[in-house]
Amino acid sequence: AWVCENWKLICEIEIIFTDHHPKADNWTNVPIFQNHNPCGTSLKNLIHFCQLIQHGGFTRYRKDHHDNWIEYNYDNIANAGVPIALLGGKDDRMATPKDVDTILGKIEKAVKFVMLYPDIGHNTFLVPGDKYTRFLFDALKFLEDHIPSLKATKAQLLSK
Repeated sequence: AWVCENWKLICEIEIIFTDHHPKADNWTNVPIFQNHNPCGTSLKNLIHFCQLIQHGGFTRYRKDHHDNWIEYNYDNIANAGVPIALLGGKDDRMATPKDVDTILGKIEKAVKFVMLYPDIGHNTFLVPGDKYTRFLFDALKFLEDHIPSLKATKAQLLSK
């Protein structure tokens, strides 16, 4: 919030670079999230982002190949045996539909659900406006379909 209050231009530039359709977002929640930035970001995360760009694909963090194989027992997320939902926004300027297609091409065998939502940009996944929450329902359904204990927990909560 402090950044947006004192350097409003920085937050406005963020909107320009990330969203083609910023009216889909609930901007009243942005200061709440800005108060926690750079939440969870570490030097390791930044190195991993650089590795993703250099590798040209979606991979685990690499200390080096040998250590990676020992620690994770696989090199590619598609070999992890975990079902993946790939959600994207057609108006996302940071993770474009072309980026989604590129990722899908590399991990297709693990992907169980793919959806590109119209009128949704990068920030909409973090601060969606009321009319743009449909991806949340798809994500929850995907989780319920692939995590049996989650469905059972939901049923127990609803029965109370």
